[in-house]
Amino acid sequence: MKINHCYLSLIGAFLVHMSTLGALLNGGLLVIPLVLSLEINRTKASLVPSAIITGRVLFAYLSGLTIDVYIKYMLKKFPNVKRTSLFLPCFMGGILMFLGFLIIGISQNIALSTFAGLLVGFGVSLSKDTSVAVLNSWFTRKNRGTATGFVVSGVGVGSLMYTFLIVNTAKHFNEEGCIDNVDLITDEEMKPCEGWRIATIIEGVFALFILTLSSLIMSRKNDESESQDKSESQDKSESQDKSESQDITTMKGKFKENSELTLKEALLSKEFVLLALFKGIFALGYYSFVVHIVAYGEDIGFDTDFVSKSLGIMGISTIFGRFLCGVTADMISSSKALLLFMTICTTCIFAWPHIKLRLGYSILCGIFGFTSGAFQSLPPVILYEIFGVKASSVYYRLNGVIIISETPLSILGPIFIGYMYDKNGNYFLSTLVASLSSVLSLVSLSTLIYIRRNIHKTTNY
Repeated sequence: MKINHCYLSLIGAFLVHMSTLGALLNGGLLVIPLVLSLEINRTKASLVPSAIITGRVLFAYLSGLTIDVYIKYMLKKFPNVKRTSLFLPCFMGGILMFLGFLIIGISQNIALSTFAGLLVGFGVSLSKDTSVAVLNSWFTRKNRGTATGFVVSGVGVGSLMYTFLIVNTAKHFNEEGCIDNVDLITDEEMKPCEGWRIATIIEGVFALFILTLSSLIMSRKNDESESQDKSESQDKSESQDKSESQDITTMKGKFKENSELTLKEALLSKEFVLLALFKGIFALGYYSFVVHIVAYGEDIGFDTDFVSKSLGIMGISTIFGRFLCGVTADMISSSKALLLFMTICTTCIFAWPHIKLRLGYSILCGIFGFTSGAFQSLPPVILYEIFGVKASSVYYRLNGVIIISETPLSILGPIFIGYMYDKNGNYFLSTLVASLSSVLSLVSLSTLIYIRRNIHKTTNY
């Protein structure tokens, strides 16, 4: 039986998103356990999930460079193969995630736990970026959005699975009579629950297992090694990808039609700068919501079971939202779909501290999960639509720079939210700042859409 490596790689990419970004979105579950176990305030406890996010964005360029170098090495060593295995970078990411979660689970020091969070984030970045190679090599502009939607819907599955795994495993290993809520501690003799430590270690084992499996079945299609007598469908597919690079412009004007872009030329283009600004500014509200929504639910009196179920709703809605996001991108363009979904997401960030009812909290988690996936899934697609095959040699590094643009506010955002809570006892002022920053990022994205529309008009004319 002939194996369809395209769909096998697509399944592998789905599993990668499930095990990496699914774990990242559940970092907020660590805040309250860290406050209780290490006897620290919420600002310091926010350092660990912030470090996981920071590692994801801080090491993005290094991850992209690693994948670029790895693919070039494999093509040089095996020049006549039609596919390149993505085993090494994906498996290395799984090892880093396992080591990070293991250290967090056994550490009694917030500094060491923060360092371990960076390891987890590096692992997430390295493994997750291999899926970009799958999407860009096996799919064309016509169906890349739908394929991306399927792959990134794995984040919702992973978020749901990790929430169920962590909460129920922690309960199983908790000692009888221990305390898992800050407000319930009335004297120093009450012991905090420690089951979360074992649950965190198991989370690392699960991530390593899934990423090892994914690394064995994923591959990148090598167009350079195909024979000259390609079929008409392959020729049409290649021409579609090449057409995507026709409208590339820089701050100095249009690139030459047949020139290969350098990293510097791509970085200086208006479209790239605007996309990076959008990602960098929107990170404040996005990551603040992800890290603190769990602590907020418990802060207004919701029990742990209800909060975990609401996270489950977020995970389920993410599954459908990310897939619909990809379908919408194929229908109206990736940049317009991103603007639509991020506008709704911004509304959730603004409404967050005003929700006091259980129903409202669950609905908020559902809407945020449904729309927020576009923030991670569509920018790589937009980046490829901007540069196409002309930046193939530096594409993964460009994607790394886009992700790195999130670094400052992904670090400062959750910590700022935690600091303002410790100072004021509420989230009102800090989330207002986060909402305004999200609006500013949407202005940058709208400008990008306007520029690309004018480019297409000029090209058609």
